[in-house]
Amino acid sequence: MHHTNKEDAAKIQRAAQVVAVDPQDQNYQTTLATHIGTSLQSHTPLAQELLDILGEEGGLQEILADKDSWVENVRQEVQGKGDQRVRANQGSVIKGVKQKRVR
Repeated sequence: MHHTNKEDAAKIQRAAQVVAVDPQDQNYQTTLATHIGTSLQSHTPLAQELLDILGEEGGLQEILADKDSWVENVRQEVQGKGDQRVRANQGSVIKGVKQKRVR
């Protein structure tokens, strides 16, 4: 079902007002995110404009070994922009990691 920009804006505004009242409520946050996502899916020019404004960043793939943990034989593959990180701390070990960027 396609909604007009005005209908989407009203839903987003109501959801944002509820989140403003209780910013820690996960359900309210999810509702707001859902309304924004639905609006962006049905209005791809707006979505592209936002990406242009914000800069199209890629995702983040991170391997984290923490507190004497062991991570082994992991492969990460990122397409386009994005970061891949490997971090070990507090006596942890990481080995056999393969990272690849696909253009």
